[in-house]
Amino acid sequence: MDSIAIILIGFVISAILWLIVWFVSKNAQKKNHLQAELENRKAEIISMIEDAINNRPPSAFPDIAQPGLPTLGKWFMVLVWLPFLATIIFTGLHSQNKNLEPLTTTSVSLMFQADLSKKDPLQTDEQVMASVESTIERRISAHGITGQIIQVQNNDKIFVQLPGVKDINQFIDLIGTVGLLEFKEQQLDASGNVVNDANGNPTWIPATATGSDGTTQALTSKYLKPNAAVTLDNLGKPEVAFEWETEGAKLFGEVTTALLNKPLGIFLDNTLISVQTVQAVITDKGVITGLTLDQAKILVAQLNSGQLDVPLEIINSTTTALSPGTIITQSTGTGTAKSGDKVKVDYTLTLADHSVVDTSVGKAPFEFTLGQNQVIVGFEKAVLGMIVGETKTVTIPAAQAYGATPSASNPLAGKDLTFIITLLEIEK
Repeated sequence: MDSIAIILIGFVISAILWLIVWFVSKNAQKKNHLQAELENRKAEIISMIEDAINNRPPSAFPDIAQPGLPTLGKWFMVLVWLPFLATIIFTGLHSQNKNLEPLTTTSVSLMFQADLSKKDPLQTDEQVMASVESTIERRISAHGITGQIIQVQNNDKIFVQLPGVKDINQFIDLIGTVGLLEFKEQQLDASGNVVNDANGNPTWIPATATGSDGTTQALTSKYLKPNAAVTLDNLGKPEVAFEWETEGAKLFGEVTTALLNKPLGIFLDNTLISVQTVQAVITDKGVITGLTLDQAKILVAQLNSGQLDVPLEIINSTTTALSPGTIITQSTGTGTAKSGDKVKVDYTLTLADHSVVDTSVGKAPFEFTLGQNQVIVGFEKAVLGMIVGETKTVTIPAAQAYGATPSASNPLAGKDLTFIITLLEIEK
């Protein structure tokens, strides 16, 4: 329970008990005598509070048990001040216990494999991976996550670390889905009947229209403005509102004209997510219904960030509590690093607030020889036993980094350091 709430409850209980005492006293005394006594009590209580603030000794407190009302002062002290003091003590203990809880944070680490065989042949692998990295960054930021680390590794893999996140599956969907939204219509036979698949479900084909260049174009999310938003319908259910660019508005107008009073299927990466009956010709905007709130949020992030250039496959995922000494590992190769080996690594150094201090990614790999005391102790321990292609996230305690004592000459001294390390090469 919140400390302020506890104190307020103490005040309320004290006030109720004081009213009970007052009511009993009222029935025992004449009205004028009681009024005078209550005025005296009020002045004395104020005096007590002032004395307490001024730290006077108990002997300086006035005796509030006056003749004519012998038990009022005693009961007031017991029933009013005692519960209040107990509340303060409990609040202090509660806050102390809360402060003693271990300072750990959860973190999700994900490794994705990019299918570069599906890339645009006019683009290089480096261009595609840079675009994928940028798209993932936009998706994560749009979802309200900060302090993330995103790295391209081994030319065709993406490593993502998300601090403060517990739900792996939600972020696998957010990051790894291509994010291509397609609008489709039901396939009809020569008689105008719906063609069903082997399972008896309707067969869907792309909804097309004539573009401004005179060619037939499929209606997809490539024509959407990056301003999709989660809204609520009249029943309070979530939906995704979207808006078309000029070309998309033209195509959508033709499609809704052709499908008036007919179903329009909406697919995300070939998965049907919504079916709606077209009730009017629509051009500039629309909504997608039938989603949960989490699904709607993810879809909005994907639509606004753009689709991935190539499909991604999740190959490793880990959720862990990050505290000094915690290690997260993704293994993707062979060859074990031993003392005496010269190794090449990529690394990224972050602090407890997830700020990036230094990185070798995008630069020449960092080279050193194991067992020669060329790097800090914790870093060398982390690399020992790694295999080529392996990525490891390790939080090194300050004592195994640059010392447990802060130093004006070294801003990293006295701090726990988190490294993301990828072993690139071993020279025996």
